[in-house]
Amino acid sequence: MPDSETPIADHPPRSASSSSVWLTPENDPARAEEAETIRTGELTGTRWYVGCNKSGKTSLAKDHLKLLIRRNGWPALILDSQGVDQLADVRHARTMREALEWVWGAGQHAAYVPKNQEEVDALARACLDPGEVNLFVDEAHLWLRARKGADGPLVALIRGHRHAKANLLLTTQHYTADVPQEARSCAPRLHVFRCTGQAVLDELKKLGVDPERAKSLEQNRFVTVYDGF
Repeated sequence: MPDSETPIADHPPRSASSSSVWLTPENDPARAEEAETIRTGELTGTRWYVGCNKSGKTSLAKDHLKLLIRRNGWPALILDSQGVDQLADVRHARTMREALEWVWGAGQHAAYVPKNQEEVDALARACLDPGEVNLFVDEAHLWLRARKGADGPLVALIRGHRHAKANLLLTTQHYTADVPQEARSCAPRLHVFRCTGQAVLDELKKLGVDPERAKSLEQNRFVTVYDGF
């Protein structure tokens, strides 16, 4: 059971005078629907969060992570690929070994900034066995580029998350052919925030997402592509 002394901290509410009013499950129907899906749906799964920088994808993924922790009681491992501000309030391990000890030795949440592909591969193997973990990978394309990770442990975890008893939450600005098809096709839900890159818009169009709508989404607004895409 995760250590209650090291929770995934809640975001403070934003005031109406800020650049945009923070949307919570209480005042946004799309967020409420997804929150209910997490509370009542399968215990394991894979979700992608796609959008431009500061579109809201990391914040939504973090909200979903907290809901998953409350439901399954498993610790969270966060791969903070670029050391972003949104994840600064989560305790960061100094080494990969320390992150492993916190999560599987003490049952505590841990964030970690991976130093290289080898460390990401080792952490993904740990999620496969012993598993029972909520894994959040920020900017996952950095570790899943087709030329590097198509047959790696992270893709294996995406394919085998049910057997491993793992949840995966993956954010990216680059949901394109750079990410192996295996890593995209196994995700039952894709949350799309504002996107402007033509390559990303072309990929989203194949999934039935209107490119013009994707380009015009306001901050923290998203559309969801459901099972079976």
